[in-house]
Amino acid sequence: MATGRDLGMDISYAQYMTSDHQPYVEIYFAVDGNSLSLDKKANESYYGGVEVVVKIFQDSTFIKGDKFRILSPDFTDTLLFTGIYLHQERYSLAKGNYKVFLEIFDIHKDKKVYNLDLPLEVVLGGNDASISAITLLDHHEVAKENSRFAKSGYDLFPMVNSGSYYFMENMNKISFYTEVYNLDKVLGQDSAYVLKQYIENRANDKVSFKHSSIKKKSAQGVQPILSGFDIKDLPSGNYNLVIEILNKKLQTVVEKKVAFYRSNPSLAILAEDIMIADLAGTFVFDINNFDTLNKYISYLFPISDERAQMFQRNLIKERDVKKMQSYFHAFWRSINPSDPEGQWKKYHENVKIANKLYHTRLYQGYRSQRGRVFLLYGKPSLIERSPFETGAVPWQAWQYYTLSSPYNEVIQTNKIFVFAEFDMSTNDYELIHSDAYGELSNRRWQFDLTQGNYGPGSSLDQNSAPIGDGFGSKLNNNIIMQGRTNR
Repeated sequence: MATGRDLGMDISYAQYMTSDHQPYVEIYFAVDGNSLSLDKKANESYYGGVEVVVKIFQDSTFIKGDKFRILSPDFTDTLLFTGIYLHQERYSLAKGNYKVFLEIFDIHKDKKVYNLDLPLEVVLGGNDASISAITLLDHHEVAKENSRFAKSGYDLFPMVNSGSYYFMENMNKISFYTEVYNLDKVLGQDSAYVLKQYIENRANDKVSFKHSSIKKKSAQGVQPILSGFDIKDLPSGNYNLVIEILNKKLQTVVEKKVAFYRSNPSLAILAEDIMIADLAGTFVFDINNFDTLNKYISYLFPISDERAQMFQRNLIKERDVKKMQSYFHAFWRSINPSDPEGQWKKYHENVKIANKLYHTRLYQGYRSQRGRVFLLYGKPSLIERSPFETGAVPWQAWQYYTLSSPYNEVIQTNKIFVFAEFDMSTNDYELIHSDAYGELSNRRWQFDLTQGNYGPGSSLDQNSAPIGDGFGSKLNNNIIMQGRTNR
């Protein structure tokens, strides 16, 4: 998976089989219209797009190739380029190992945006019971004629992820599609079997019975499954969505899982729920000074969600030293149960680094935006600095090849954070754009820097997230499905 430095594009894939049991692969592309370079047509309208070259190899043997363009509609106003242009391609591939090479260009730029080398193992095929990919959906609707998104009578619009699937707090439903194959051969045509669908906690394999379903079915050659769960009450954490097939004896025949992360701060289990009465022998026993605890708990703000921050501020206001000690120990025990003290010491060293590098005239470095990102995600893989660009304020772009954190368990790839120093010579760099989940997103950040469009009322928004919220609900209404344009 990859996201270009300037081009906002996510890519993922899924495996299925045809009705005559021939495997094929679907590759999904989601292009952010805000990130496209634009050109004007003779009729004064604007358009943008990307060109994709596909080359598929098995060992060193070339198997097949393809070239196509994903184009935006024509707009007369450049501010309307805000949609997600969703595209899908299908390739028939026999069971085996492949390498898929993608070359992707912005059609209005000479410079190549990126190359992507995608290892691919096609596992479907044969007569064994099997389950296709579990595709998490942005939404679905009754299939339109000649639609490339059609499957089992529905147009299925996938969530195209870069890294882990991520469901933000306002995404309260999860919908999915999958297919089960060869149950007629394994169990017998029309034989009864049990279809289990459920969500399990990856930390302890505990099944959420509120998010589970059991149905009796009759064995067929191909069994499509389009379903979903309401996850409004699912707390923050790492989960698996599981599809399981059981025979008449309730023995598992085949199962499939897909991982996702749920962010739901309103239901997060705060450390006050796991307070301990006796702190003797713990590393916080000797941290019994209010001023020290005040400082240390304040250090937790960059790695805490809003609800936890609110609780932390209330703790400080209450000035209950014993309660502050208990919370501080419980916080680090929840992050690293085997070594809470070691986790705190490692984090404390990073706070010292942030305070040294990112302090401003008004506050310590851990309270700055660069300090927050550094403490939450660690040192970036690459930093691009532009301190003296003509017509623009100084800015920095931090790139993370892999974005992960013990305080935020979602793994993302190739993400950037852009900071700008609007108040010159203060070292106070404000976050103005990121393509990481849950962060401030503004694909027009370069334009805004030169135009001075920043702060309240600017075009900056908080919409960095996977497309939509699933389960047939189109909260994100700017998804534009694109047909294929060959050259």
